[in-house]
Amino acid sequence: MLKKLVLMICAVILLGAVSGCERMEDPFYGTGDLTLYNNTSLTISAFYLTPVNQPSWGPNRLEAPVPSGTNYTMTGFIPGTYDAKATIIGALSTYYGYIYDIPIYPWETTDLDAYNSDFSGSVEIVNDTAGANITGIYISPTGSGTWGPNQITSSIGPGQFFHFYDLPADSYDIRIVWNIGPDSFYYSNIVGSLTLLTLYVN
Repeated sequence: MLKKLVLMICAVILLGAVSGCERMEDPFYGTGDLTLYNNTSLTISAFYLTPVNQPSWGPNRLEAPVPSGTNYTMTGFIPGTYDAKATIIGALSTYYGYIYDIPIYPWETTDLDAYNSDFSGSVEIVNDTAGANITGIYISPTGSGTWGPNQITSSIGPGQFFHFYDLPADSYDIRIVWNIGPDSFYYSNIVGSLTLLTLYVN
């Protein structure tokens, strides 16, 4: 009777071990990795990866900035579909790049390449007058047919400036509203990736 009981216990242990091995090999129980390749001309300062439809980007996934021409691997992601945001802090401005619907598979490494063209540009509006205040700035993609809302909430005095971040690379029309005199219009301003366009208005 004792021998039979010992055999039964051994059988249960063996079945548990086999079941555990099967669970470890089951792809649905594995995590995935992602390698970011920095093919841009600048250092990537921060990188965010979050499941799609999340309201926030969460923490920076980089332990250190990723210089141009290098790569960095992040591990331990639950398989699924993710969105990514990368940040480059340049000498004159900060730029952002976005990639959506990135698949992460169990037990696999997903390669993600970042290029200059993936990143936004910036615009700086400088009040180049001697005594007029800017009370409104409107910026719209060239040919869109609408100006949209005023982009500033307070006036910009002579010698002051306003910095637009995170503009997709494109051509833009800009309208400046003054506290005195007629509006100023600047058409077809080209904003490039990873570049700052400075516009002196008067």
